[in-house]
Amino acid sequence: MPEWRAVLDALQRLPEIGPDGPVGWFGLNTGTAIGVPFVAAEPRITAAVFGRHWPDVLAEQAKLITVPVEYAMQWDDEHIPHEAGLALFDAFAS
Repeated sequence: MPEWRAVLDALQRLPEIGPDGPVGWFGLNTGTAIGVPFVAAEPRITAAVFGRHWPDVLAEQAKLITVPVEYAMQWDDEHIPHEAGLALFDAFAS
């Protein structure tokens, strides 16, 4: 995820954000697919919002995330079964 680290580096150089401010991640669907590996590897992220994704490919990385997580899912999603959404939520270590 070097491109996302570069974005975060650039944002933290801005005076209105700075290097010491809290940084969060928000991403559903594809944002979860990109965000879970990034948040798992990036210590500057202090909170995250994920959701609407399958657990298979992300569960192992989700186990590395200890920051507070809000998880969004639809109860009757036509693409992601309820049990699959809960499986990813349960995988987070936070």
